[in-house]
Amino acid sequence: GPQRGWCQATEGREMSRVLIVYAQDDLQCTKIATHLAELASQFRHDVMLRAVRDVEKALPVHLFDQAIVVAAIHSGKHERSIRRWVTSHVDELHATTGIFISVSLTARDDSPDAARMLGRYIEEFEVETGWRPDGVAYFAGALPYTTYGFLKKRVRQALLGGEADTSHDYEYTDWDAVDRFGLDLFSDRPIIIVDLAETPASTR
Repeated sequence: GPQRGWCQATEGREMSRVLIVYAQDDLQCTKIATHLAELASQFRHDVMLRAVRDVEKALPVHLFDQAIVVAAIHSGKHERSIRRWVTSHVDELHATTGIFISVSLTARDDSPDAARMLGRYIEEFEVETGWRPDGVAYFAGALPYTTYGFLKKRVRQALLGGEADTSHDYEYTDWDAVDRFGLDLFSDRPIIIVDLAETPASTR
């Protein structure tokens, strides 16, 4: 795809400490979390990126200015590893600015029915964990068919109405939307997004 770059028109907000915890069993969660961490670093924030299984037990979550949690929906629920971690750190998460990012194939659809379904998923997550994040974002995930075994491919096709050709992977994440979300989180000043692929070489 085209290369992308960020040019700061002015300085961003003061440096803050950002914790990003993601469910490592979902490849798209890993990619989205990593992308946001890279973006936060570009604005000179102090970023700690951790797969949920690697988070230190004694990590003082409440001392971060922002705590971002990224989880995917599988079989109608957000991943168990994230639900357990959030439940055990709910008081600390409430002591900082908490952002929850929900990744799913349902988010591909912008219909009212899909919106209601996503709302139910979040409501169930909040009831189970006790966490009321300050912000919630929904991003579409992916169908990495080439990483699935035969049975899982067939089950995904049947349950999710996936594409017929299982020899290819399908990514639905709107990376422009992820960029806009990250810029809203990490900068409060004007940003010029430059598409390097369309910029004349003489101006690079």
